[in-house]
Amino acid sequence: ARAPVAATASGDEWCTHGSGAVGRRVRRFFAMHGASDGQVVAWLPPKLSDSTASDADDAGADGERENGDERDGGAGGGGLKGEDDATEEEPALWRLLHDDGDVEEVEADELEEALAAHAEARTVQQEVELILEAAWEALEMAVALYSDDDKTDTTTTTTTTPAAANSTGSAVPPATTESLRARRLALAQAHERLADAALQNEQPERALQELTQAKRILGEMRDRGDLPADDRHLADVEFSLGLTQLQIGSATRAKEHYEQAVVLLQLRRAGFQKSAIEAEIAQLSTQAAASSSGDGASHGGIESSRSTSTEIKREIALLGEIIDDIKTRVQEISSAAAN
Repeated sequence: ARAPVAATASGDEWCTHGSGAVGRRVRRFFAMHGASDGQVVAWLPPKLSDSTASDADDAGADGERENGDERDGGAGGGGLKGEDDATEEEPALWRLLHDDGDVEEVEADELEEALAAHAEARTVQQEVELILEAAWEALEMAVALYSDDDKTDTTTTTTTTPAAANSTGSAVPPATTESLRARRLALAQAHERLADAALQNEQPERALQELTQAKRILGEMRDRGDLPADDRHLADVEFSLGLTQLQIGSATRAKEHYEQAVVLLQLRRAGFQKSAIEAEIAQLSTQAAASSSGDGASHGGIESSRSTSTEIKREIALLGEIIDDIKTRVQEISSAAAN
């Protein structure tokens, strides 16, 4: 029998029987809070959709899940999920009462993890390590997938036909597609994220390898014209390489990467400064034309030009702050070397 303990807004009743997880201890982890222990106090069996229930009635079903009480969490947390997930509209839920009085409702996968964490007496540090390991595996998989795509697409795009030859008879590879460019950029970013994870795990040598790969990919994209010479990604990877070299203990190389990052950011800022001047010229030209003709209809165009100019100036100011910060780092390295 199922003993209802409470009702939801829709009238569904929570049960204290029918799941072996009820009564067991759990441990959950929350950002800015840490570990929180509690107990499973009730569960809500999965609901069938109206159409599924009607089909079941037509097939001779009694409209109830007669084997619902057989859904047992077990000692290891197994068997928490429904026997026929394809017919469920809403998954089963379990209500957790934390020792501090907070109440939480979780699904099967979260419950299994909470049960395992308490059974293992898992600490916050161990949980962080598990999260980093999972993130690392996901990033490595992303790198592998993007690398496979890159190899396949490179083979495809470098295949030429007689029509794709220039006047000297040399093969002219077709232009890189936008989707290929996006995948290559994603591959570089995946290497950067792997480097971040390595640094957090105090593995600067691994981070250096990943960042070197990212820089290579971005450099190839720039040389092919797939990436602007002042793209922010190029400066970011140089800065990260500088930071990594410092952790390894190579101040000289760190300084070189920082200085290269400054050059790239100055190039980017110069491009925005040029755009700001062009936007100002466009704004003044619009004002001059409106003044000479006495036409006030171009007021909207003037406001648009002012808005664009303001956004560009804000970006220029932000780049200036970043450049100054990196220059300060370079000066600190030079001062430390002098002493």
